[in-house]
Amino acid sequence: MSKENNDISIDPSFNDLFEEEVSESSGIINDNEIFEDIKIFKGKPIKAVFGELYYKHVLKEEGEIAQRLHVALARFLKAKDPQDKTMFRGRLVPVVWELFGQIGQKVGNALSVEKKFFLRYALLLPSLINKDQKENIASIIKDNLIGEPIHYMDEWLEMVAMGDVTPLAVDEAPVKATKTRGDTGLRLQKDKIQGTYDGKISLIASVQKKRSRIEKSIVSDIKTLASHTSHPSIPRIEMAYSTIQKDALSSLVINAKELQKLERELSVSIQEVKVVSGKLDQIQSQMKDSPKERVNLAVLKKEVNNLRQIHKMCVGRQGNHFPLLYGSYITSNFTDIATREQVVTFMKYIEGIDPGVFRRTHRRVTHRIVPHVIIIPCYGDKGVCWEPFEKFNRATSRGRVAVPLYPKNLKLAVITAMAELRWEVAKAKAQYYWMEEGITGRYFQWFEGAKLRGDVKMRFIDDYILWITKESEGTQKLDKDVRGIFWRNLPFPKKLREHLRNRGFVYSELYKKDSNRELSDGY
Repeated sequence: MSKENNDISIDPSFNDLFEEEVSESSGIINDNEIFEDIKIFKGKPIKAVFGELYYKHVLKEEGEIAQRLHVALARFLKAKDPQDKTMFRGRLVPVVWELFGQIGQKVGNALSVEKKFFLRYALLLPSLINKDQKENIASIIKDNLIGEPIHYMDEWLEMVAMGDVTPLAVDEAPVKATKTRGDTGLRLQKDKIQGTYDGKISLIASVQKKRSRIEKSIVSDIKTLASHTSHPSIPRIEMAYSTIQKDALSSLVINAKELQKLERELSVSIQEVKVVSGKLDQIQSQMKDSPKERVNLAVLKKEVNNLRQIHKMCVGRQGNHFPLLYGSYITSNFTDIATREQVVTFMKYIEGIDPGVFRRTHRRVTHRIVPHVIIIPCYGDKGVCWEPFEKFNRATSRGRVAVPLYPKNLKLAVITAMAELRWEVAKAKAQYYWMEEGITGRYFQWFEGAKLRGDVKMRFIDDYILWITKESEGTQKLDKDVRGIFWRNLPFPKKLREHLRNRGFVYSELYKKDSNRELSDGY
């Protein structure tokens, strides 16, 4: 988009989007929004789909790839010698991903249940899992009944195909947009304008809050000025202004000038919002009128490749990268599966301990922004953060994180995803100064001062896990300095801090420092 109308830039600067973290008393939008308690974790089992024809329905109409996959799978399953098994397994993996890519490009059309289940659960051959495991898969609630941005892999691909979300960003040159359903070019323009719109709305909210505060101060000053006492020795004569009233009068003059300044700023901002809103309506109209015959296959193919990279990140170098659901690789406990409902439950648990995990501050107004969570069908140890926010809308866009569907420890997988989200948002906020400012700067300086080696982010994630799982319960596991950094920058809720101050001298001292900062207005 051009920057024509009224010279309004639709590419806000970083400083316009982010400011220093604010205290709990700052303006917060949607602060009362929290995750609902999940009461239903299982749905009515869909057992019929796992019949003898399931495998054929997955491979139906997939052509040459289906034939190669069938041969590769048969050789892997029939191999007896461990070395042969390993060899055939290695040959099977890339063919499976080819099938993922081919079926993934069809999500804009009506996919069969079997193909959706293949993308969602990596289930190709039901006989590879036992009866209890089939029961578990069949009992997973299929639709998003909780309304949170938690998506299985097939759902994410379908959202990309429909243009409901932008594809996962990569460092490479973007795929050239074509006039297809969810046209990528229009989507990028919309996201850019939406970011500007949200940013200006946040600015107006901040100005209005400041205006309200000044108005209340003026009302208080007027009451002070209008309160007079009679002269003690001269009847019917009121006293002159007292020192307090003179201060109130001076305050009135200053506040009146400030109100005039805010009024000008507010008027300009409202006009700017009208212009940006018009652009937003225009681009949305163009998106409605754009051709909808087909999806951009190149975008979907690239998105599957991005999801494969996330798959590798969740699993790790030494993990199990086998891309198919195989009974011997998972337990038969339903609660070990990262269903949508289970993931939200652990996100709620984390937010209860770290209330700022989903908060992002823009012009002293804090938004609660829950990230998109993509559930990847893999045997991963950890969740990961792919993007802290979208490129063209840093103010209010959702980040993108992923968690493995079949983790060794679901709780830790979700915590690691949120820990990396915490790190990446703070790092992006500090930009070139991430080693000096904010939580990343303070932690990095401690890391360097302690002369530690390795990846500082990985160490932060490990410490964040201890912060959430141990320190929140009063069990001291962190280095003293790290505890201080987290206590100050990733504070527990006030009730929890008050509870912990009675759990030991260490927490009591940290709580006292909080009180001292509040008294000196430096918190």
